[in-house]
Amino acid sequence: MRRFRGDLSGMKIPELGQYGTDIFFTAEYLAYPANIRQILRDRYKAKGYTHMPMSLAIGPIPGYHNMYPATNLTIQDYRGILEELWRDGLVPVVFVIDDRDPSQTPADMAAIKAKYTPMLQQLKDLIYVVVPAGNTTGGCRPTT
Repeated sequence: MRRFRGDLSGMKIPELGQYGTDIFFTAEYLAYPANIRQILRDRYKAKGYTHMPMSLAIGPIPGYHNMYPATNLTIQDYRGILEELWRDGLVPVVFVIDDRDPSQTPADMAAIKAKYTPMLQQLKDLIYVVVPAGNTTGGCRPTT
C-alpha cells in the first residue's frame, strides 16, 4: 500500500504570481492552465510527493479568497486533469467541499453529497480517494 505523501500548500512558485499569489495551494491546482499545471506537477514531484490533494469544483466558481484563478470546468475538463495527474504518477485525493454552500450540519453535508455524487459517479474510474469535508472557515461564506 502506498504511503500518502503530499502537501496542501506552502510551495512558493514564482510562475503563479501572475494569478494572484505565488504560493501553491493544491486544492486550486485545477484552476491553472495546462502549461502551469505541468510546472506544478514537476515541482511537486521533485519534492517526492505521491498524492495531490485537490478540491472538487465544477462550473463557474470564483477564485478562492480572490487569490487563485476562477474555474469553469466541465466533467470532461476535470477528467483530463485527473488523467494528467495519473499519467505523471500522482494520485488525486479529492476533497468534496463547496465553499459556496453551508457545510456545518448533517443536512448541509447531505445536500453537498446529493449535489456532487452524480459527478463523482462519472469520474469513479479516476477517483479512488474521496474525502468529504465540512466548511473550515467557521461558517463564513462569500456574500457575492
